Amino acid sequence: MAFKVYFISAIMLVICFPANIHAREIKYNHDSMTIDEIQEKVSFKVLAPEGIPESWTLEIKTYPNSNVVQSFSLHYMDENDEVMFLGMDQRGSASPFQSYKGTDGIIINEQPAYFQEWANEPLGGILCWKQDGTYIEMTSHRITKEEMIEIARSVK
Repeated sequence: MAFKVYFISAIMLVICFPANIHAREIKYNHDSMTIDEIQEKVSFKVLAPEGIPESWTLEIKTYPNSNVVQSFSLHYMDENDEVMFLGMDQRGSASPFQSYKGTDGIIINEQPAYFQEWANEPLGGILCWKQDGTYIEMTSHRITKEEMIEIARSVK
């Protein structure tokens, strides 16, 4: 039951809060915090992918939205800020990987990763792993599993 609540919450976050990031020069949308600013507000390492298309933009959402940030999301959007391609939730404490089905031996930056495809959608899913003490949960409805893995492997 707890997994269903968590899963539905994660889906709602992805649908309701768009975000984007860029590899070479990060293009932030709205009045988003920057990677450096969010790093000052969390007690764990902030990680960002380098393999993001140049046209995507980034918006960072914090949860809760206050001075004490326990988790945040990087939202990667199209250049018009209309379509979210990828969300990356990050927090210092890990969620139980065992709750995900569909684990198939994926390795992300020398760490085991777990992928769960969406039930009735041809693209995307949830990809999660822990890296440098940070738990990362990547979600997408717009790109393939392979594209998600490629982006995840560029996370530094």
